[in-house]
Amino acid sequence: TLAEQGFPLAGDLWVALLAPPGTPGAVAERMAAEVHAIISTAEAADFLVATGLMPDTQDRTRFLAHLRDEDAVWRARVGRLGIRLDE
Repeated sequence: TLAEQGFPLAGDLWVALLAPPGTPGAVAERMAAEVHAIISTAEAADFLVATGLMPDTQDRTRFLAHLRDEDAVWRARVGRLGIRLDE
């Protein structure tokens, strides 16, 4: 791990299906529902686990909060190194 190599960092890798800004809420909700339905099947869950992934079907609100939290954490870490993030 990074910590074992002397870097006091922890992180996780995630994969998400994101819609562009301005996507109507109903469309985003439908996409989320369809993805949730697929990932919730035994076949999809078994496939993801077999490839080393852990299925997690967070609702949109919770996942967006997670994205905001991650953004704040990584902006602070990168900022301490003097690296500038361009928008």
